[in-house]
Amino acid sequence: IYAFSIALMLATMVIVPTVPMLAFGVVHVGLMIVKAHNEERHLLARHGEAYARYLAGTGRFFPRLR
Repeated sequence: IYAFSIALMLATMVIVPTVPMLAFGVVHVGLMIVKAHNEERHLLARHGEAYARYLAGTGRFFPRLR
């Protein structure tokens, strides 16, 4: 969800290349990164080692390629 939201915002910034849109886009992307980090921290506290193992094998926004 966060990756798609960021992708949509980046596309909007390309379509509407104005200073206010750039500022809004930077804030939006920054907040999505913070939100994802906070959610990961919550899930680590809630699910412990099982979620830590899951995180080790996945990317935050996109799957890791191995």
